[in-house]
Amino acid sequence: MSPSVGMSSTSFSLQYQTTTGTLGTSSQKIRVTNSTPAPQWSVTLAATSGPTTLWSAGTPKYDFNDPTASALDGGDSDGYGGQLTVNPSVGTLTPQSGCTNTGVSKGSSSAFSEGVTNSITLVSSSGSAQTNCYWDFTGITLSQDIPQEQTVASYALDMTLTITAI
Repeated sequence: MSPSVGMSSTSFSLQYQTTTGTLGTSSQKIRVTNSTPAPQWSVTLAATSGPTTLWSAGTPKYDFNDPTASALDGGDSDGYGGQLTVNPSVGTLTPQSGCTNTGVSKGSSSAFSEGVTNSITLVSSSGSAQTNCYWDFTGITLSQDIPQEQTVASYALDMTLTITAI
């Protein structure tokens, strides 16, 4: 089952707004299982269709990776403002019984920025991490700046979690 995130609702505003959500809940944990002999791995989050994709509700759209202040459109080529920040450092990392978090590190708060930060590391391990263990990750906060005067609708943005052995 893929985890989903419901962002907080907003209404039409003449000012930019910020909506929030949580990735990884008690019923939709992000589970990393390492059953290989190699202890190093990482989990990243990126837009499924790449860095030029947009939040979409059909015709109305906004960006997830434009770092321009106040959710204005900036230097990228899409003509939309908005930015998504992901903060895995506030999440909870729970190891399988008999395993520990030694060598496993949560990522730091980071915002998507087209061409600069196209993926964000949620959690990674070093050579001192245990093998034949799993870790559940919950409570990763998301914060999306939405442009002013954005049409009220139900928007969607497909993201992909990638687990990579290092």
